[in-house]
Amino acid sequence: MLFFSLRFGKRQRTFLTAVCCGAAVILAGWGLTAFNSRTSQKDEAIPVSAQVKADAGDVSVNEGRLEFLQGLGYQTESEPEEIIDVLIPGTFDTAYENYNALQKQQGYDLEKFKGKKVKRYRYKILNYPGKNISAEATLLVFKGEVIGGDITIGGEVTQVRGLALPDET
Repeated sequence: MLFFSLRFGKRQRTFLTAVCCGAAVILAGWGLTAFNSRTSQKDEAIPVSAQVKADAGDVSVNEGRLEFLQGLGYQTESEPEEIIDVLIPGTFDTAYENYNALQKQQGYDLEKFKGKKVKRYRYKILNYPGKNISAEATLLVFKGEVIGGDITIGGEVTQVRGLALPDET
């Protein structure tokens, strides 16, 4: 039998920790890139109305978020389908740059929140225009304020769009 015993000094532990953290960030970036490539087509322009803002109360509570979405013209389920904490990365990869470009078109900017933990709320939309279209609203909330969001439309190809309610046409 052969046994190994490894002993790391403080510098080696620091280096190993940095390598592990870097690997975790890279893996998370790959996952987000895969999600982005699944949820949007690169050749298709996604119409977004500029400066999407709705009047709402405190969006850290459900009533405020529902009021915000109703202000945009959406009817949703009364409770979110998902509530999770999301860490906005300190450095944006291509997927986050693309998502933030969508946010900037709406009057938001996630760069201000790099390294911050935010809440992500996802609601099923009941009145999205079109026949048999499944749609969900995602809101990113930090300290009681909406800092970004999108509408995810399901179908043959999943698309991520801005929060603005499209015309019926």
